[in-house]
Amino acid sequence: MKNFLTLIGLTKKISANTKLMLNNAFEMQRYLTNYSNNNVIIFDVGAFDGSISLKYADLFPSSLIYSFEPFPESFSKLVEKTSEYSNILPVNKGVGDFVGFAKFNSNKFSQTNSLLNSHKLAYKVWGKNLLDKKKVINVELTTIDSFVEKHNIKKIDILKIDTQGSEYLVL
Repeated sequence: MKNFLTLIGLTKKISANTKLMLNNAFEMQRYLTNYSNNNVIIFDVGAFDGSISLKYADLFPSSLIYSFEPFPESFSKLVEKTSEYSNILPVNKGVGDFVGFAKFNSNKFSQTNSLLNSHKLAYKVWGKNLLDKKKVINVELTTIDSFVEKHNIKKIDILKIDTQGSEYLVL
């Protein structure tokens, strides 16, 4: 922890309580965004059903959260779960390395849906049948650059990406 904080320029002494708190990824993000500053811009890329967006909304009540989810069924759940939060903006698009449309794999276990095809040995990690493809659909994609330019976003404070292996395409 100390080496990481030194590496990013946070060299002040940290209390034992703060060290414990920073073992939680969300608390670490809160600390790195100046702890008391809740006015942060958050991109939740691969928002699925909105659970992480809700966690961010609770942790950063004055934040603006863009929740990207391309899969229609998951997007519907995201909209439903976050409907009472004016600071969560659901975006029915995937994020990738181009603007346009792409093939998207809908799997038996929806949390494994991906722009990428499942590796033939992935069942060893996920278990049998969970990665079985149900169908392939077309989804709309954007890029981070295109989206921030179109919406005049000056900075992204937190970029959470969970896109089932296509994270490198997002970046």
